[in-house]
Amino acid sequence: MENFDPLGIHTGDSIVVAPSQTLSDADYNMLRTTAIQRHSNTASSRSTLVFRVPPRLLRRLPDTLLPFIAAKLGLGIPLNEIKNSVTKGEVMSIGRTFEETIQKAIRAIDDQFSGFSKNDIVDDIDEELANPTDKRMFALWSAFNKGYTVEKIWQMTNIDKWFLNKLHNIFRMESRLNECNVSTINPNVLRQAKQLGFSDRQLAACMNSTELAVRRLRQENSIAPFVKQIDTVAAEFPAFTNYLYTTYNAIEHDITFEDRGVMVLGSGVYRIGSSVEFDWCAVRAIRTLRENGFQTIMVNYNPETVSTDYDEADKLYFENISLETILDIYDTERARGVILSMGGQTPNNIALPLYRQNVKIFGTSPEMIDTCLRTDSSSLVFWTISVSTNLSGRSFPALTRPTLSVRMLVTPCSFDLLTFCRVPL
Repeated sequence: MENFDPLGIHTGDSIVVAPSQTLSDADYNMLRTTAIQRHSNTASSRSTLVFRVPPRLLRRLPDTLLPFIAAKLGLGIPLNEIKNSVTKGEVMSIGRTFEETIQKAIRAIDDQFSGFSKNDIVDDIDEELANPTDKRMFALWSAFNKGYTVEKIWQMTNIDKWFLNKLHNIFRMESRLNECNVSTINPNVLRQAKQLGFSDRQLAACMNSTELAVRRLRQENSIAPFVKQIDTVAAEFPAFTNYLYTTYNAIEHDITFEDRGVMVLGSGVYRIGSSVEFDWCAVRAIRTLRENGFQTIMVNYNPETVSTDYDEADKLYFENISLETILDIYDTERARGVILSMGGQTPNNIALPLYRQNVKIFGTSPEMIDTCLRTDSSSLVFWTISVSTNLSGRSFPALTRPTLSVRMLVTPCSFDLLTFCRVPL
């Protein structure tokens, strides 16, 4: 593994790339041979320096830095007095190039992010580059947009130029796409953009079009992703696994699609209000389908779930849950249908768009899901069956979440609730 960020940023807070990308073959194999120790490789020579030998513990528990806690305990501070900031979680993505993989990872954070692209998240670019936070990737795009060179960003961040050049490739492609539209774009340019990890929604934003229009354009030019198996043995032996992902950086599929399975969509990343309870539902759906003789296809992108264990489903796609991805997998697999009501808000958001693209939905109908998610139609149902939705008499604090969103907030009083309801999400 290799950290995206330089030494000085805790590895648990850094983007991690596997396998390493910037080491030479000789350096890689030297480190592999001596992997029982921790090493720091120098840039000027092949000498190595052992700088620490940690205890045989996990480098990190969920939301807990072990060295931080251990040091505090060593100073005599009681465990119940040690404060630990929330790490805000992590995401994972799989691809065949860095550009493709990092764009998938950014989209996995939240639906509001389409990839390494235009954003207004960072106010002070220089401050963010010098003192990184979780907004660093967005600061890098803003820096490129302001005309910063790879050399200047490297001097400010010490991020390896290999990574910066790859990100600059994405930025340059986005600039090129901004000058195109769906009627004039060269199919080869469209294919190159897909190989760099651009989603249909991202392309649509660049070309002032719609996601489905870009999809139709892809289909007209036979631009579709290929299904590849995850190599679990580092290319030492042929790998035959049911652990799959999609990529545009290939020329053929690794598997055949003879058995028409049933797709089950997971919940994606864990959030307040969308967590392990939905993963339990998805796993129960998978197991019940298998018990009844159906081939199963699981789609999820959270490595911390049971549903992404290799032995739960007949096929496991580690992919983002989006309209584009699900349609691609559905068409490639020629699936019998899709179960999305077990995955919570993330798959529910694409229920109606999938239905409109003639995807067969098993379980709760997309129209009823849409009715429940929309306050105007659901309020009418509540009124019809005499269920009160009056706020008076309700106790606080309350856990509040808007419809069609996974964002939540603890509202301590009715005033805060009304304020929260007026904030655009």
